[in-house]
Amino acid sequence: TIVACGNSREHQRHQRDGLEHDHRDIASLHVEQRDEQTGQRRISGVSVRFGSIPEYGWEGEGLLLGGASENSPAEKAGLLRGDIIRQVGDIEVGNIYDFMFALQTYKPGDVVLVRFLRDEVEQKVRLTLEAKAVE
Repeated sequence: TIVACGNSREHQRHQRDGLEHDHRDIASLHVEQRDEQTGQRRISGVSVRFGSIPEYGWEGEGLLLGGASENSPAEKAGLLRGDIIRQVGDIEVGNIYDFMFALQTYKPGDVVLVRFLRDEVEQKVRLTLEAKAVE
């Protein structure tokens, strides 16, 4: 079973079901495999890593960053706490769900143009998405 971990409802379900996930890297694909003999779950797969730390309480337009994970694509691209992401690649970002959708359309190694606001000034930066193994 493949599930996307990208919004609070899915996060709560994954947490309830005991699925491991990284709160900082919110675009993850998890692959669940069940051992037919023991019934135990094994979680593995590949994530598209952007490295953003979102401000989940933000209700404005775009995705407000609370920061960037250390040594992540977001940090390497120079994104900072307080930046508001408005576009990733060809996808306009109006909220966290748009951001998740945008990341799910790309694969590790893709270079995307990120449009964001910093101190009310629009800026653009190229960011290379990374792979992150989930196991």
